[in-house]
Amino acid sequence: MQQSQVSSLITALRSDASPQIKGFLYQFVVALDYCFKLSPGQSLYIEKYGDVAIKEDGTYDEATGALSIEVKMYADDLDVRHQNLLNTLFNWLEDDFNFESYSRLIIYTTQQITGKSMLKGWNDKKPEDKVKIITDSYSDYLDKHKSKIADTDPTKHKIIKSNAKQMTRVLASVRKADGSVDGEASKKRLTDLLERVRIIDSCKDFDQAYRE
Repeated sequence: MQQSQVSSLITALRSDASPQIKGFLYQFVVALDYCFKLSPGQSLYIEKYGDVAIKEDGTYDEATGALSIEVKMYADDLDVRHQNLLNTLFNWLEDDFNFESYSRLIIYTTQQITGKSMLKGWNDKKPEDKVKIITDSYSDYLDKHKSKIADTDPTKHKIIKSNAKQMTRVLASVRKADGSVDGEASKKRLTDLLERVRIIDSCKDFDQAYRE
């Protein structure tokens, strides 16, 4: 495919693509930008270990300098309970995602963290402060909506129940042999995760990133 054809295709996608396809295309634009930041011996993966991942020498199991980058394109502000953050933390805590193999876990988003948000100054906070922000907020949500969460009618309160499922997983990701929650181990695992999490907010939107 010639360069002019590629340009025409990109223009058409920018104009006509559904939000889902446009978000996927935005992911490629961000990945391309990170390609220019690679050091010798590093490899970049798209949709293999998350949205975008950078590994040393192309080896998945080495932690040195490894990054996992979740690329998000939203118009609204980012706060501690936003679905973007909740989904990302939930996915990173899944058993089949070895977050310990990464030195940093990056949320790259067009969203803005406002001055009133509990996420303000997130990247400079200590791990224990990050844990307190997440645990206090999610625990408060679970307590506030406990009657709706307990409702057995599957047609009611779907969003709240979905949020509650993910929040519970974030707060209690480690189980004992008998199936009960290991609170101490869960907190340690969440601390290890959040110590790696960085948020890059207010990123360029699709059109600006594509032009550059």
